[in-house]
Amino acid sequence: MSESAVPPRFIDVFEFARSGGRIAGTLACARMSRLAPMLAAGEGELRFELRGAIDGRARPAAQLRFAGRVLLECDRCGAAVEHELGGGGRYYFVRSEKELAQIAIDDGEDEPLLGAARFDLHQLIEDEAILALPMAPRHGCCAPRPAEAATPAAGADRQRPFAALGQALKTRRR
Repeated sequence: MSESAVPPRFIDVFEFARSGGRIAGTLACARMSRLAPMLAAGEGELRFELRGAIDGRARPAAQLRFAGRVLLECDRCGAAVEHELGGGGRYYFVRSEKELAQIAIDDGEDEPLLGAARFDLHQLIEDEAILALPMAPRHGCCAPRPAEAATPAAGADRQRPFAALGQALKTRRR
């Protein structure tokens, strides 16, 4: 398989891996039902490439890479902030939920996935894109400057709600 503006949604991952398949294309963020609401604007697209193989342990496997620009909402000011989104992963596929459940949790690079003859490629890309989103996107101007965060005067006029409790506990010990 080759580069496609609209890649297939479903693939047989076992055949894809066995044949050393390659799919590359783009997906519009607006068409991703879970990702789109997380964006400041549904516009943008993700370019991706998926390569299939049989890994060194004779398992059907694939490697995904994706990248694109999206607009997120700044955590501080609420305005749109452009973000380079990218990532991917390496996977190997198992044939049953029972087999998947028997796999020990591992910190390795390859992630086990339940494979299928009708595997949803778009969902995999959307899952990885959601995981790659920053927790608190911010403009450069909205991030605290190290000098401001370190100076005691910056928070000196702020009330300290637990100061009285701390003082009371110190007094009781005596």
